[in-house]
Amino acid sequence: MVGCKISGECYKCNEGFYGKTCNVTCPSPNCRNGCERNTGNCTGWGCDAGFWGPLCQKTCPKNCGFTFCHQVDGTCQTCKDGYSGKTCSQTCNYEHCSLCQFDVTTCFNCYHGWWGEHCDKKCTDHCSNPYCSQHTGKCGKCNPGFYGPYCEGTCKSVCETCSDNTTCDTCKTGYYGFDCTQRCSNRCESCSRDGKCLNCRAGYFGEGCMCEFSQCDEISKGSCSRCKLEKTWYPYQNGCCPCNDYCNSYNNGPSCNSTGCIEGCKDGYFGEQCVTSCSNNCVSKGNETCDNETGVCLHGCKQGWHLPFCDFNCSLHFPHCKLCKEYTDNKNKPYVVCETCKSGHYKELYSGLCKPCENCDGGFCDGTIGSCNWGCQNGWYAKGKRYLCEYPCPDKCSRNQCERIRGKCKQGCQVGYYGSHCLNTCPANCMNNTCDFASGECLLGCVSGYRGAYCNESCAIWCGVRGCRQDDGNCKDCIYGRYGKGCLENCSSNCVDVACNQTGFCTNGCIAGWTGLFCEVLQKSSLPAKVTTSSFTATIVLGSLLGVAVVLLIILSLTFWRVRRTGSGEFGVEMTRT
Repeated sequence: MVGCKISGECYKCNEGFYGKTCNVTCPSPNCRNGCERNTGNCTGWGCDAGFWGPLCQKTCPKNCGFTFCHQVDGTCQTCKDGYSGKTCSQTCNYEHCSLCQFDVTTCFNCYHGWWGEHCDKKCTDHCSNPYCSQHTGKCGKCNPGFYGPYCEGTCKSVCETCSDNTTCDTCKTGYYGFDCTQRCSNRCESCSRDGKCLNCRAGYFGEGCMCEFSQCDEISKGSCSRCKLEKTWYPYQNGCCPCNDYCNSYNNGPSCNSTGCIEGCKDGYFGEQCVTSCSNNCVSKGNETCDNETGVCLHGCKQGWHLPFCDFNCSLHFPHCKLCKEYTDNKNKPYVVCETCKSGHYKELYSGLCKPCENCDGGFCDGTIGSCNWGCQNGWYAKGKRYLCEYPCPDKCSRNQCERIRGKCKQGCQVGYYGSHCLNTCPANCMNNTCDFASGECLLGCVSGYRGAYCNESCAIWCGVRGCRQDDGNCKDCIYGRYGKGCLENCSSNCVDVACNQTGFCTNGCIAGWTGLFCEVLQKSSLPAKVTTSSFTATIVLGSLLGVAVVLLIILSLTFWRVRRTGSGEFGVEMTRT
């Protein structure tokens, strides 16, 4: 309805103006659809991007995503990366989340030692660093003495590292042997798997940690020049080393010096000082087993052991290995690798050790790369071409079931989540927190006050308690005193209590002096007294008629009077004459 009332009050204003007579300019340039006629407040869907408030004069918080915020309360619809909260003024709400998205439902990065969708799960205490996969919680490496993907298994007490609780991958410091039960020499701080000293205890040094600083009797120019026991010890660096019992001795003089045994080694020993025995795994011929200088086995190795020193055993150095193979490097030096692992194990790429198949259906995997031959166990999935079942199905998959290759949830998501991996939470304003598990669109509509497929748009501020339609935003009802699409229109001020229905009809009737469906018609009885042409004409006609009637009445009265008079005079004479 356009135009104005008799009083001059406008029914509706042109865009950019407000007031009863539409003579006042809207106070804010940031109104999206003009301003409300009576108050000047922004109407309809509110403000331009970046502004909020009744007059759209307030600026949205700086960390709002896309600069949009709620027109009424200024809360952000989305946040820039790294911020959260209603006004995006907070960093990620989850304590251990280093980078999160707006609704703080998914952490993009966790602080070290934490994992999970919300970074609220602690890596197991025995992860090394501490560090574990943000998505799976698996440890990159275990602390000494623990094993398994989550480092929750306990190795045997003599193991430094292990793959299970029966065999050691490496021995604990101070132990060696196949099962790591043999103790290193008391002169060694640590030794190799075959018992050779790697580090010496304090006071000892040299090959096999056999030399002692305390045996030196005289120091000259920074080095030992004479030993306390000259015949059986020789000066070396800052101490003295013993002549080995396995040095050949053909006279009463010293059996060795700083260059080694003077007469060479006895059978079964080798090295400069003959301190190292030939391997027990060398094949012997007579008393001859290994070269006295190099220790290389002269006649080969016993079964299961490998050249050159026959000190490398496949089962000893590669637990769970089925077959080892010997190769030669570019310097013609032999070395051994595990060629094939036992069933239920695979060869780890970086270490060459045999590791148990992980999360494979039936427990079987490819022995070379560990890919699961029959797929993953329920609750696990694989990524990439190697098909390693190392990722648990996402937490929010319905029934904990997911595709075994890409991990997509097969049965949909738990209530409140959506996405192929159910990592996203349904929009906050979805009714009953329910949304389509594929698209995230709200299935049951929006909570009061919101609209749109994702319920992320606010209803117009004039919508009533029932809110607005989810699809087009039309108000289901209006606040008191408003009507029309979007409740943009004011009920007539001539309505009783300014109350009207959705079409603008005054529901409680009109105030005194007004009538019509919209109370837009002024009643005649209430008009002020004025002389008009029509009323003047009516008065003349009525006066004329009354005048004629009076004249006729006078004529009739005179006629009657004369008749009576004639009857008693002239009239009677004529009758008499007859």
